[in-house]
Amino acid sequence: MKNNFFTAILMAAASINAANAQTMPVFTVGFEELTASLDSGEVLNGSDGNKYELKKADVGINFSMNLGWDTSFGGYWGSDFAISRKNYTTIEKSDFTKHIYCAKTGFGSENPNSGKVYAIGQNNATILQKEKDQYLLGMNITNTTYAFNSMALGDDFGRKFSYENKDSFILNIFAYSKGILQEEIRVILADFRNINPNKQFILDTWQYVGFKFNPDSISFKLLSSDNGAFGMNTPAYFAIDQIQMAYAVSTEKYKMNNLHIYPNPTTSTFILPNDLENGELYIFDIAGKQVMYNPSISQLNVSIDNLQSGIYFVEVRHNVKGNFSTRLIKND
Repeated sequence: MKNNFFTAILMAAASINAANAQTMPVFTVGFEELTASLDSGEVLNGSDGNKYELKKADVGINFSMNLGWDTSFGGYWGSDFAISRKNYTTIEKSDFTKHIYCAKTGFGSENPNSGKVYAIGQNNATILQKEKDQYLLGMNITNTTYAFNSMALGDDFGRKFSYENKDSFILNIFAYSKGILQEEIRVILADFRNINPNKQFILDTWQYVGFKFNPDSISFKLLSSDNGAFGMNTPAYFAIDQIQMAYAVSTEKYKMNNLHIYPNPTTSTFILPNDLENGELYIFDIAGKQVMYNPSISQLNVSIDNLQSGIYFVEVRHNVKGNFSTRLIKND
């Protein structure tokens, strides 16, 4: 399930250089800086009144996540995220107090040795980016042990998932830029809708999710086929780790706008907007190397047959319309 190839090249990226115009380094928020302060089994859920913040002035990162502690009724984790080092993974009857803060993998998406810390999200959680030149590129997602065990075995609230009920558990991720929805991504956390048992699954590995455009905020919405009078019966939680971001460091003062190309992902060609003729076209690989350049666009249909599969950055600089960029995914 996990796209190891795309994850590997994103993790290996040091910077994205836009030909003396703009640098967009890639930074990963993996929560591992908390390893020393969080004992195994500990959780940060906002009960101390704090939120998760990571500031790196040297690389321009200012990232935060709300830890939704509710002070009502003596206090409880009521919304958004919690940061966890718990690692219960045993398949057993789901237990709210034991499994709620656990990723089914038992470790972060780095690897079992270095990935000790990750975040657990609730239904309707959000991530907001207040920095103007900081953008979300992607992240890794998996099930919690709590949701996994409920779907695998059934519990006091949720039923055991089956083909007979055509069961599914889906995380919808909505990506926004300046309040406008740019794209919606569906992560299938469980699927029993196929009659073939080999195609029925409950996700138990980290799966990478990447954005085509540059959102400044995202929201998460869980949907289950198992619902009752009070809403979803499946535990409404998911795990998230290694949030990848780009941040623009301008060496020339010009604005970069979202570039809308299609199809994306693509296998061989993509099409540029009609009004960008005569602009300059640049394509960079994930390490910042320029792999294609056209000083004056005359054909809006751009062939990338000579490029290997992977993630690229496309930039168009136009004297009249302005400057535009987006990520491009090339598949085999």
